[in-house]
Amino acid sequence: MTTPVNRLAQAIAVVAIVLIGSRLVAGAGIAYGSIVALLLVPLWIPVLKQFTGARLLVLLGVVAAVAGLWLGEVASSDHVVDRTGGFASAVDLVGLVATVGVILWARGHLPVWAIGALYGLGMVIGSVAKQSYDLENPWKFGLGFPISIIILALVSRDGRRVLDAVALLALSVASILTDSRYRFATLMIAAFLVLWQMVPSSTRRARSALLTVVLFGGIAAVTYNLATTLIVDGYLGEQAQERSIAQIDQSGSLILGGRPELAASVALFQYRPTGYGTGVTPALADIIVAKSGMAAIGYQPNNGYVEGYLFGSGIELHSITGDVWSAFGIAGLVLVAAILVLILRGLGMSVASRTATGLTLVLSISTLWNLLFSPLGGSYDTLVLALGLALTPVVALPRTTAPEPSGRVRRAPIPT
Repeated sequence: MTTPVNRLAQAIAVVAIVLIGSRLVAGAGIAYGSIVALLLVPLWIPVLKQFTGARLLVLLGVVAAVAGLWLGEVASSDHVVDRTGGFASAVDLVGLVATVGVILWARGHLPVWAIGALYGLGMVIGSVAKQSYDLENPWKFGLGFPISIIILALVSRDGRRVLDAVALLALSVASILTDSRYRFATLMIAAFLVLWQMVPSSTRRARSALLTVVLFGGIAAVTYNLATTLIVDGYLGEQAQERSIAQIDQSGSLILGGRPELAASVALFQYRPTGYGTGVTPALADIIVAKSGMAAIGYQPNNGYVEGYLFGSGIELHSITGDVWSAFGIAGLVLVAAILVLILRGLGMSVASRTATGLTLVLSISTLWNLLFSPLGGSYDTLVLALGLALTPVVALPRTTAPEPSGRVRRAPIPT
């Protein structure tokens, strides 16, 4: 029976999820969704104990935010520091883990498919309001991913694997037509995993979460090689073919050629392993170190992208891991490690139990990619929803009763 209190909770959840997904920003540079999440702390804090790793995730997020502010103060002795921007970055990180808490709370009031659809709607609203989409290719830049989230959420409502697979394959075709190599690979891996769940299984080994993670790695490797072959042979378009061949010739790898920021991240970590802190502007020595790392893989770093985007006003390393490390130091890396473990755990358990949907698969796979290849700012939406849906409920162990007179212990029956 639905009570007025339940209806109010559902209404709050709907509004909060749309706002979180929109990433609309207040005047101070802090997202409205983060503000709402912090205001709703009394609602979601008690729920954290119901999900494995949730309390640790929030704790690590707060610790990393504090560490980032402290590192920024330390760096102010030899770097220019924007303290206002640094504070906003720290609050944004706390807001990130807080919004995950809101989604975990919302799972008790709304079905997962509704959460996904509402979140995707918020992403569309935010993209349109901020005009953060490319008019020449809006599907690839701005609108394609949010609309894909909405579609995958809606088709998962009835739990039909066939609809999931068809939607994933159709969206992968749209990615080919819009020159989105990364999204094509993500959707194809998710489609393979959905189809694999449709294969009957009767052995306990086949249900192992660890085996599923290994299977995922194999599918990812096969998909990468297949996608590389299709691109180089021109099946995914002439533009993608020319760009990919140039990237492979440049560094010997499609990934390294397409993401030279990885080399810059490694070089900067070796140079300053403690990180820089929030709001820190790189010094000339930092830029030289980063450029040297990029030049070592054959990339020519003396260009506007490196000097303007990566190091123009801050440090942008084009990966969640690199961005979190540079801003929040070692504490940030620990947070990233926790995110990786939680995503892999949720992915492995859901596929092994054959409960993973196209929505949760795409979110998890995208997050694993973003940890290495996409900036934190652009990955925020995916990361929040992926964690909010990937964290698994804590399974209560059966308790024993008091000893019987005979000295034997009566145990609670194990659920079947």
